[in-house]
Amino acid sequence: YQLLADGSRQIINFHLPGDLLGSNFGVVPVAGTVAATLTDCLVGRVDGSLFEQIRRSPGRLAEALHWASAREKAIIQQHLVSIGRRSALAGLAHLLLELGERLKLVLLADDSGFRCPLTQEHLADALGLTPIHINRMLRELRRMEALTFRRGFVHFHDRDKLVRLAEYETGCLEPLSGKRRVAAAALA
Repeated sequence: YQLLADGSRQIINFHLPGDLLGSNFGVVPVAGTVAATLTDCLVGRVDGSLFEQIRRSPGRLAEALHWASAREKAIIQQHLVSIGRRSALAGLAHLLLELGERLKLVLLADDSGFRCPLTQEHLADALGLTPIHINRMLRELRRMEALTFRRGFVHFHDRDKLVRLAEYETGCLEPLSGKRRVAAAALA
């Protein structure tokens, strides 16, 4: 996230188990960007020169690094579209569908939903909205019988309705198959 002079916060991305944090490998540092954890986590530090060596070598691990980098760019691009052009309702639906898909990749979600430590304030800061607006959008999604977000759990009631509302396409978030799945697993 990044804090602005007025004290507001813009959450850029939510990193999940298996994600690479700082995957630009120190090439272009982002001034003022901070990472924080919401749950217990284990973080490993890897020298940037090792990553560059792996990225330039042939093989599954290099392919997984390229895939992870492309996936992160696609995720951030979708966040930008949500902030800039999607309605608040569609942006929230898109974000929750995306988090669910990403958590499915690491076996922490299924089609019915996922545990979610995020608050309405986190969601608001990610979507450029107020917590009150997020609350209204969550109520609307519940009224539509599309999803509920209660007691730290997102439960999808009508995933197809959410997908249509958000114009959601999994694209580069789809589970990998064959060799690429093995390479991605090496990163997790």
